[in-house]
Amino acid sequence: VNQSIAARHGSNYSKLLSLPIDINKNSQSQSHQQFQRLAEKLKRTDYSRTCESMLIKSSASSAVIHSLAALAAYVDGDYAGAYRHQNLSYNAILDYFASKDEITTWIIPVLVRVSNDLRVVAEMADEKDEDINNKYLRESLGVLTKGFTVVAKDRSPVNQPGSKKLAIFAVTNVLFKIYFRVNTLQLCGKLINVVEGPGGIMDNLQLFPICDVAMYKYYVGRLKMFEDKYEDARECLRFSLKYCPKEFLKNRQRILCSLVPIEMCLGILPSQQISSVYGLHELYSLGEATKKGDLR
Repeated sequence: VNQSIAARHGSNYSKLLSLPIDINKNSQSQSHQQFQRLAEKLKRTDYSRTCESMLIKSSASSAVIHSLAALAAYVDGDYAGAYRHQNLSYNAILDYFASKDEITTWIIPVLVRVSNDLRVVAEMADEKDEDINNKYLRESLGVLTKGFTVVAKDRSPVNQPGSKKLAIFAVTNVLFKIYFRVNTLQLCGKLINVVEGPGGIMDNLQLFPICDVAMYKYYVGRLKMFEDKYEDARECLRFSLKYCPKEFLKNRQRILCSLVPIEMCLGILPSQQISSVYGLHELYSLGEATKKGDLR
């Protein structure tokens, strides 16, 4: 941790703070058992005092204590507890990121990782409680919106080193995922106005990770589809598909599930590849039936 912070290596630090989200799917797996032993060890030790004595004094490092507590709760299946500790970890990272005393953009990968983990454990806490109102997820929305506000209020040009706007697509995508989950799509317009308004963000897409831009375009494309703006939706979804790596088959399937119906509405029928490569047999069959004029 100290080495990552001293070297300002955000990607390494993000791996150290990330929750092992998939391990609870199989309680008999070796990975789950390893983390279970770690969680038990954390319960028996005063790791908080150890961290305070050994880590660099910084809000960037104080997140470690909360992340370890979140990990222990998560492995035990206490998703509400994991959410509470992950919330504290997120706020610690955000406090550091929001600092105006130094360039903090190196920590963007950490902010994004902790944000996504907070969203996921909030969903899991709601599912375990069978809460149809999504109490934790809605609460996380207010927490994560603070990160978006920090990014949006940064007045430095996006092409200037140290601009916090370099996180704009990543933090927006996390909020998009929650808005779609809790069906508050009307709130997405405010985010889009910030991203695509004055500030030069859309004119400098090469400065951002293409994966973040492609995901943003995917959500905007779906929103345009719901607004019956099919040509705008097609443009966004084609961009998203173009920059989604071919090995990410499930992601490409999701994009095509929206893109193919839109193109059919615009008179472009799907090729057999939709079925043979992506397994979207129903969409291909619908296209073939449309060609024959047989929609039975």
